[in-house]
Amino acid sequence: MSTSTQSLIERIYEASVAPEQWSDLLKDVSSLAGASSAAMFVTTSKNHRFWATPRDQRELYDAWFNAGWPGRNVYAERAATSGLKRFFGELDLFTPDELDQDPMYRSFIRPNGFGWCAAAFFNLPTGHKVSLRFERAFEQGPVTAEELRRLDPLRAHFARGALLFGHLGHQRSRSTLEVLQRIDIPAAITSVSGHLLVANSAFDECRTQVATTAWNRLIFTDVHAQEGFLRGLDAFRNTAYAHAPNSIRVPSTGLPGSLT
Repeated sequence: MSTSTQSLIERIYEASVAPEQWSDLLKDVSSLAGASSAAMFVTTSKNHRFWATPRDQRELYDAWFNAGWPGRNVYAERAATSGLKRFFGELDLFTPDELDQDPMYRSFIRPNGFGWCAAAFFNLPTGHKVSLRFERAFEQGPVTAEELRRLDPLRAHFARGALLFGHLGHQRSRSTLEVLQRIDIPAAITSVSGHLLVANSAFDECRTQVATTAWNRLIFTDVHAQEGFLRGLDAFRNTAYAHAPNSIRVPSTGLPGSLT
């Protein structure tokens, strides 16, 4: 194992407990596959999602979430059932004609300058699902077998690191919500794109003031509260892995459990 590979492995475990480090790590690993974009998604057994990407690419993945592609992702469906225990590319899952006709590739990936990736997918015994994608331009052609082999020594370590990342993130989130629940403060945790991940009981009782779209995106019924929510999301997107809470004032309805 090369010194550079060993260094990347060590950084994977460091990032699992210091998530602000994922940004630079994913960018550096991308170079092994000649890629220029990367993302890692961790979904727990209860569908709580944690994800990481280089700082300068968050807007791209926000757009992907907002367009509803997570629920229409044929690539992810095939990757999850492929049984592949290595890094792979599109042509391991699709014929060229199928790829040309795939809605996500035609409408989002290729128009945004990409078209080929090196990826890995893990269905872990804990119920966690981990997806890694390192994207490169369509003009560069498919990721080569040699480039995929360069990534393979990192595969098992990414699975363990991502599992720890998701577990610790979920535990911190739940602890915060439980503390706020004890003092009767409605609270919820969202992704940086505004998708509801988990909420406490006090928040669940305030459904006259908040709603979710079909893709679980949180929306406040009060226009000023919604504007404050969107400003908070913008602030988080412009700060490396911000974890600070954002308090949003909402007019009370006078009903028990309403947000104020």
